[in-house]
Parts: sequence; structure tokens; C-alpha cells
Amino acid sequence: MQKTKTQKKKTNIKVTELYQTLTVCPECCISERKGVTFIQGKVVERNGKVYLIGHCPTHGRMKTIYSSNSACFNELQSLNKLLYNKKRQKLFQKKQIDIEDILSISNVTKNNKFKNFPLIFTIPILSLGKYASDEELLQNIHSLKALCPKNHSFVIKLEGKLVDIPLFNNKCKYVDSILDEQHYLIVALSHDRLISLSQEPKSILLKSRVFPFVRYYLQKEAEKICLKDIGKLMNEMSKLTDIKLILEYVLEKPFPKLDEIFLQFFENNNLCQFLIFTIERSFKNITKKILPQKKHAKLQFQKVKMHFKNQKMNKNNQNIQNNNKDNNNNKNKNKNKNKNNSEKIKNKNENNNNNNNNNNNNNNNNNNNNNKKKKNNNNNKKINKKQIKKMRMASHSLGTIDPMPTLQYISENSNGKLLIGDFYPMSMLMVIEPFLHMFGLGNFSFRVSPLCGYFTIIIYTEMLKGIPIGRIFNVKKFFDGFAPLINKISKSKNVGWLTAKKIRNLILSSIIDHDLIPQDLISYLTDPEKREVLENTLKNLQIIVIHTTMDIASPDIQRRTHCPFLSLSKNAKSEDGLVLGCCSGII
Repeated sequence: MQKTKTQKKKTNIKVTELYQTLTVCPECCISERKGVTFIQGKVVERNGKVYLIGHCPTHGRMKTIYSSNSACFNELQSLNKLLYNKKRQKLFQKKQIDIEDILSISNVTKNNKFKNFPLIFTIPILSLGKYASDEELLQNIHSLKALCPKNHSFVIKLEGKLVDIPLFNNKCKYVDSILDEQHYLIVALSHDRLISLSQEPKSILLKSRVFPFVRYYLQKEAEKICLKDIGKLMNEMSKLTDIKLILEYVLEKPFPKLDEIFLQFFENNNLCQFLIFTIERSFKNITKKILPQKKHAKLQFQKVKMHFKNQKMNKNNQNIQNNNKDNNNNKNKNKNKNKNNSEKIKNKNENNNNNNNNNNNNNNNNNNNNNKKKKNNNNNKKINKKQIKKMRMASHSLGTIDPMPTLQYISENSNGKLLIGDFYPMSMLMVIEPFLHMFGLGNFSFRVSPLCGYFTIIIYTEMLKGIPIGRIFNVKKFFDGFAPLINKISKSKNVGWLTAKKIRNLILSSIIDHDLIPQDLISYLTDPEKREVLENTLKNLQIIVIHTTMDIASPDIQRRTHCPFLSLSKNAKSEDGLVLGCCSGII
């Protein structure tokens, strides 16, 4: 995205507005329980940091640190050029964005020009205390197919929660029977319930396209319990054939130790293919940020009010004292008049003239005093309003969602296996789209926002025993050269000779260590015998993802339009139906 609007404040701090967006006020949502209501927001760069700022008409300005390194953030934003066309860029440069504008580009429809199709649809088996019937599941699947192009592949995530295991197994088997071959299934359960599912007769886990999924909340000083729980799960899963387990660990500060978690994952590379670290801030931590600031703001607001009350009291006292002085002066004047009656009678004409002049002067003085009082009162009212408005519109800090410290911590806790440079923005996954299609693994869309997180791929071969792909292959160079060709390749059924030559030269020039990668790597894509070796390598690789979610204090509607985790809404029964929700479930 291009930078817009550069401002300079009195302190000479340069503020650059990167783009407009919509966000949510957490005080309205959490403290006042108003639900999710969108407010105007923007992402700005200041002092080398990037902030997400929301403007709530009730609670004022709220800011969250998006990134502590603006150069890194701008580099991520440059990847959006491949995701956003000119229409999308113009939309987010508007002064004010409406939710209708967002829906116009985030609707998932068959004629979507932005290729913004979801990767994972979540379908709950149990919702509001009721089980989904087979008819409802069939209707949901048909709705998803209608929303996407005919050849588009996606993943259905079935959440078991507290559903009876035999019933859940039957529901999963039914969905598997009505789902086309190009799609995949994720079965999400807790680790102990997943063990029970694996022991069911004719378990859904015996299907090759089904991925068992475990979400585990890992807390500090509970690492040994976690290792024991996941160890039991792995022992049971190893009894089944062709199982690819997905492990998701939800992390929250203070972070737990991860060295043994990584060791367990790497030692079971034949069983565990995906390791996801999801970074979350709980409601408890967010409210800890909000409530103290809210109390402080109230106290300051009360102080300002008391200050103006005291000012009014002092002014009233001064007015009373001035009135008393005026009355005393008038009494003294009357006494002097009585004493000098004889003189006044003698000099009647002269005194009349003097009295008239004095009265005129007194009237003028009184008028001037009244005008001054009115002006002072108006000025005080203006100052009062300005002060109160400032108090209401003061910035509230909602902490940070900067992923870099987390990335640093995770790499340091990997037993020296991983470095920060081994991780790449999630949007770079789009380069694997044509290769998955080439190997018959599906026609997926990986148009994910670069702010959604980072990934790395661990390679296992006879020579390579768990090495990050970036050590042997220049991923950044390959992405820069290959990304512009993706749309061209996806449109045509056959790759032209010139395009194929470009891809070949790009692959060969991106190889870092030719001793570890075969020099005839291209032949592994064309030769059927060698292709089988490559397919086995792809099956044994491991993918590590660091997932940064949008919590209630940091929604960014621009990023939301490229969230790959979506939920089907009740009214999505036609091609123009909506797909709502996101990875954190708040929008």
C-alpha cells in the first residue's frame, strides 16, 4: 500500500498515515457490552513504530502498537500489491470507510475477481445446544460449493466440542461421503476426546484426507503436563496408518518454555506435519489494560470538573464582596449629601450638573463591567468544553500485537533449529498454489494477509534431516520472480514454453546449496519415477506456523478481508451469500 497524508505536530514528530480502516472499540464491547460495533480507524507510522488507532465517539482515541519496526511493516505491506488491485487500494485510501464498502469486496462469490477465496470453512456440529441434522450439513456443503468456483478446493473444519463421540464420528463420516475428492477434512477435538475417536470402530480418522486437529492452551510451568498429554495422543495416533496430526498451541504472556515441545514435534515428523503457535491476548489481559486507564480517565475528568466548580465558587464570592462594597459606598454618599444640604441648595444648578455627569459615568462603568463579565464567562465556558473534550478524547494505549518479540522468543526456544530469518510472511504461501495443483493435491487459494503470521518448512530427505527450507533454497528470490506468474499460470490450462523456461531458470537460480539439492531438480517434476521420490519428500515435510490473531482490541477490517478462516452464515444459501467470521471469531 502507498503511504498517504503526512502530518507534522508541534513537537516536530512526523506522523504518516498508511491507510484507512475500520476497527472496534473494546470498551464498548467488553465494559459496556454493546457487541461488535465498527468505528473509524487508521494505521499510522510515527517514530519508527506503526500504530492501529481507533476513534470511538464515546471513549475517545485508542491505539495499539501494530509493529515496533516500521520498515519491517512497510515491507510486509508491499506484498499486498499482489493481493489488492487498484479498486481495493482506492477504497482503503478514502477518508471514511463504510461497512458496505468492505462487504462489497469481502463477499465470497463464484465471480470473485480478487481470488479472495477462503482456505478453511468451520462448520459446528453442535450449535446453541442443538445437533446439526444431515439435511443442514448437506445444505451447508452445497452453499459452500455455490459460493466458490467449480474447481476450487477448500478444507472443512468440523468442531466436535462436547458432542458425543460415536455421534460425532457418524456426522464426520456423512460429511466425508458428500464431499468431493478435491476437498479435505479437519476434525477438531481435545486431545483426550481425539484418543476416544481414534478407538471408534470404522473411525473417520482412517480416511487419508482427514487431518486430526488439537488446540492446546499452553501456559507457563505447565509444559510437562502438556508433553504428557500430547505424548499419549501421539502413541494412539501412531497405531493408525497415514495420519497427519495438526498441533496448535495457544500462547499467552508470560510465554512457556518451548524447547521440549519442539523436540517432541521434530522427533515425530512421520506423524506430526503441522505445528501452529497462535499468539492470543485473553479478555482478562485486555480488560487489565482498559479498566485502569478508564478509572484514571474518570478521576482526571472529575478533577477537571471540580476545578471549574471551584472557579465558579470563587467568582460568586468575589461578586458578593463587590456588591457589599458598592452598597457601603452608596451609604457614605447619602450621609455626605445630608450634611451638605445647605450647600447643595445654594449651589443647586452646579450640583445638578455634577450629578448628571456622575450618573452618566457610573452607567458607563457598569455597562463595561457587565460586558467584561459576559466575555469572561463565555471564555470560561469555551475553556471548560475544550478541557472536557480533551479528557474524553485522550489516547488510551491497548498494548502491542507486534509479532517480532514472539518470533524472536520462539526461534530462541527451538534448540538452535530455527532462526528468525527462517520464517516468511504467510502471504508467500501463494507460490505453492500451482505446485499443489500439479501434484493433484487440490486447487487452493493462499491469498492470505502478510499480517496473519509467519511460516517455515522443514525438509526431510536421506541427506537432509530436518533443515529449514531457507537454508538450501532462496525463498524470497523465488517468490519475487514467481509471484507475478501465478495468475497467468492459473488462467491457462497448459503452461507455455517461455513461461516454463522462466520457472526452470528461476528454480535453478534460487538454489543455495547445490550439494544438498539435486542439480537435475527439474527432472523430479517431469520424470514419473523421480516424481514419486519428490512426492514422498512432500509428504514427510513439516510446516511450522506462527499465527497472529485479531483479538477484540485489534481488529483491522482491511486485514480481515484476507482472513483464510471463515464461518458460513445462516443466510448463505445462494451465490451472493455471505461468509462471516474470522480466525478469532470476533467479526
